[in-house]
Amino acid sequence: MLRTHTNAFFLVAAIVSAISQAHAVQRTFVSAAIGSDTNTAANCSPTAPCRNFQAAMTKTDPGGEVVVLDSGGYSPVTIGQSVTLVAPAGVYAGISVPSGTDGITIAASNINVVLRGLNVTGQGGNNGISMTARQNNRLTLENCEISNLKQSGVLASGGVNVGVSDTTIRDVTGSGISFEGGVSGTITRSIISGNSGGGIAVSGSPVSITVVSIADSTIDGNGGDGVRAASNSANAIAKVSIRDSRIVRNSGYGLLAIYNGSNPIVNAGLSAKLSASNNLISKNGIGIGALSARVTASGNVITDNISFGFENSGIAPSVLFESAFNNVFVNNNIGGIIISGQIAFFGRE
Repeated sequence: MLRTHTNAFFLVAAIVSAISQAHAVQRTFVSAAIGSDTNTAANCSPTAPCRNFQAAMTKTDPGGEVVVLDSGGYSPVTIGQSVTLVAPAGVYAGISVPSGTDGITIAASNINVVLRGLNVTGQGGNNGISMTARQNNRLTLENCEISNLKQSGVLASGGVNVGVSDTTIRDVTGSGISFEGGVSGTITRSIISGNSGGGIAVSGSPVSITVVSIADSTIDGNGGDGVRAASNSANAIAKVSIRDSRIVRNSGYGLLAIYNGSNPIVNAGLSAKLSASNNLISKNGIGIGALSARVTASGNVITDNISFGFENSGIAPSVLFESAFNNVFVNNNIGGIIISGQIAFFGRE
């Protein structure tokens, strides 16, 4: 009797183990050429891949990968677990975004999501990548292209970390990138171009600190402002730093820090801040703007802007432009600097 019970126990254990292995694996695969979502029964394996990301994710361990095998179109996806979606070099993985939807929606907190080598293209859709009202997430975009959306290319809010590198975001009706409400973001070696509502919009709302660092990037030909750090209350802090980048041909300000909340004399210089170093800022409406806000600039070339190279407006001491002597203001069509707030110079003349 004991032997029978023992055998039965091991049989049940083996069945449970097999079921568990069939339900989740570290790496799953999708294919536009041979994939079928019925292949979830085979764990979306390399020889029996699924057709779309959404089906493959049901068979992927948290923290696992979904790998694209061949070029083609893949459907929008909602992500609720830590995962990497990756298209290898030379493989085109397109996500078409139909009207009223987002391309990739991150719909859970406390997860780590990596998107690598994906092309997200609007077909009347809203946002390319949306991660709103989330906490403790990390989102990494590498070598992606996002285009032709009605709202934002990348929209993120909440206490999350977002890293964007080697990525192009273009031809979006709203902002190319919109970070707000506590996001900590980095943008490196990326192109933000031709977006009607502006290039990169950063805001602290309603009670948060949103901090974004930009480096080695091109913010080019956007409607509105190239990079905008905006605050509408004393506790909604927006900080942006940008270095070694090209900010050119944006129809508004190339770089702008603006505070439009109450009591600007006390709050503005603390709530909206922008620092710029070693950038080319050219052919924008206005080069740099500090509107009831604080800007620190060093080593920039500010040239050929349609209006002023720098505009500093607001009631002192709410607005402060701190300029190193190594900034170059040249050939701006109306003039170099227009000042109604404070200006301070630092470094050697």
